[in-house]
Amino acid sequence: MSWKSIFGSDLNLNLLELALALAGSSILMLSAVLLFLAYNFFENEMDR
Repeated sequence: MSWKSIFGSDLNLNLLELALALAGSSILMLSAVLLFLAYNFFENEMDR
């Protein structure tokens, strides 16, 4: 019983860490894309 509860908690922690890592990386990618688009937009506006 104790092994099952320990394994279950470890599995839940691993899934939580995986979800947090995926969310963090996706947020970083989205912010990088937004910064890139904003930079290009402002450069085009400055050229006019």
